[in-house]
Amino acid sequence: MKVLKWLDKYLEESVLVILLVAMYIILQLQIVMRSTVGSLTWVEELSRYLFVASGFLGISYTVKKKIILKVDIITDFFPESVKKVLNILLMVVSGLFFGYLFYSSFGLAKKMIRFKQTSAAMGMPMWILYVIACIGFGLVVFRCIQDVIGQVRVLSTVVDNEEATVGGTGDLDNLRLSAVEE
Repeated sequence: MKVLKWLDKYLEESVLVILLVAMYIILQLQIVMRSTVGSLTWVEELSRYLFVASGFLGISYTVKKKIILKVDIITDFFPESVKKVLNILLMVVSGLFFGYLFYSSFGLAKKMIRFKQTSAAMGMPMWILYVIACIGFGLVVFRCIQDVIGQVRVLSTVVDNEEATVGGTGDLDNLRLSAVEE
């Protein structure tokens, strides 16, 4: 269980750090090699692929940290309760969109496996890039589902607490006791 919690908390950050550090080291190696022995042909291609992989994983990181790109000017006109519902709706629509991208990239990855296409400099199978896209989009869908579940729980707790205070006996001790029991 500890491993799952660690993965939930640090998966994207850890992989992103590894990818960016690997890119840095590879590009620094290229600079040294170019000025001493000669250029390495595979470095630019590998660093490009690492950059693309970090982009796909970065999308799920933004969803997890709730810094996904959205237009707030429209929701600023609504009261806080409506904003919460709109945020849930935004995550559902985002999850559906990235689910479609996941499905599409999965189909492309299967085609690339059949075609057996390789990259020019490294000879790496191109299907690996498409699988990385699948993984990235799959993580985004997972993070969207996580976010929707969390927001619905918070929203239902707020609604339940308001109903208990307004429609109930008004006894705050019972309300606190039920919250502690959960």
